[in-house]
Amino acid sequence: MISLKGLPGPKAKIFAKTMGLLNGGHSQPYPAVLSGEGEGCYVKDIDGNMFLDMTSLLCTAPLGFNHPRLLKIVRKYSSRAPLKIAGQDFYVQEHLTLLEELGSITPKEINAGFICNSGAEAVENALKIAFYNKRGNSGISLHNAFHGRTLGALSLTNSKSVHKNRFPSFAFHRLPFNQESVVEFDRILSQEGEENISFLIVEPVQGEGGYIPAGTWLKQLVDLAKASGVRVISDEIQAGLGRTGEWWSIQNYDAQPDIITSAKALQVGATMANRKLFPPSGAMSSTFGGGDILAMAVGTETIRVIKDEKLLDNVKKMGRVILERLQEYEDNISRIEGIGLMIGLQLHSEKSRDKLVRELFKRKVFVLPAGKRRVRLAPAYIIGETEIDKFFEAFDPALKTTTKH
Repeated sequence: MISLKGLPGPKAKIFAKTMGLLNGGHSQPYPAVLSGEGEGCYVKDIDGNMFLDMTSLLCTAPLGFNHPRLLKIVRKYSSRAPLKIAGQDFYVQEHLTLLEELGSITPKEINAGFICNSGAEAVENALKIAFYNKRGNSGISLHNAFHGRTLGALSLTNSKSVHKNRFPSFAFHRLPFNQESVVEFDRILSQEGEENISFLIVEPVQGEGGYIPAGTWLKQLVDLAKASGVRVISDEIQAGLGRTGEWWSIQNYDAQPDIITSAKALQVGATMANRKLFPPSGAMSSTFGGGDILAMAVGTETIRVIKDEKLLDNVKKMGRVILERLQEYEDNISRIEGIGLMIGLQLHSEKSRDKLVRELFKRKVFVLPAGKRRVRLAPAYIIGETEIDKFFEAFDPALKTTTKH
């Protein structure tokens, strides 16, 4: 747990200590316990500290805190229970409405979806669709990928060793996340036989790997896979639903996947493909799949707000502003890249990266680490130049402290 002068506050310190004892998934979170109070890009902790959130809570809060239209949805359901049902056995209107909204923002050929609980579950179901439609027993992911922590998704993940140590893994092929992937993919098809490769899964902008965008090679790779009959899965768990300024990050590359996975900003998991590709009834069932009524309603309203407020345009505009201002610091940052509001910074060492995260937290700004040396910036889509100014007011002295010799 990060420990700084005055942070965590006394309430957060007690809370974090107790969570460390009781939470089996405990890692090293920020010692800031969110109170629920806040507005826009700002959130208050239980000790009254107000933070600028440049992570949108790991991309799960794309509209920031207490957006009035989302609050209206929450209030609408405040006198209703239960809010979670067996969604594949009993239908509710919210389920259909969300599928219709998703259909309005996906490519024409992708006309059906399966709602589930999480991003990892969305990936698992994407694998089922791919295997069901292709007579192969293997697939391909890319180096530094992160696709989830359930066993099928984890087998495709190779971002950090801590994710995989001591867990069993299915055998899949790996490609480099660069131009060489095209040649390597062709080699694998030649050696293994294209009939034995069911799918290619790719993050068009790597998430846990450090917010690294693919290059023009991605379209070549996708086109080659599709020409070979290999199903293409675009993992949009972190980059999708507008994070890059397009509804789906793969659209930045003019490439057409067979299957799209979504979660985080959507509030629920979703696996989307052409209706003809889905396995028969029961093969992808889930007790709470399509049954988290409030989350589906909030996900639907999130899509509608993004449309109504033209937030994709703001994502592109503010992303350019942040990237341009970061160029002023390129002497102290080894790499700066990103698309829209999905921006990665690479520091010269893991130690300096960790120090920068701490220094920003000390100045009440949330950022997140990724990979070995990278910091990721993923603010809410509603961010404006006032919040960007506030960020750089903290970033400038924090980076100077970090790089001071």
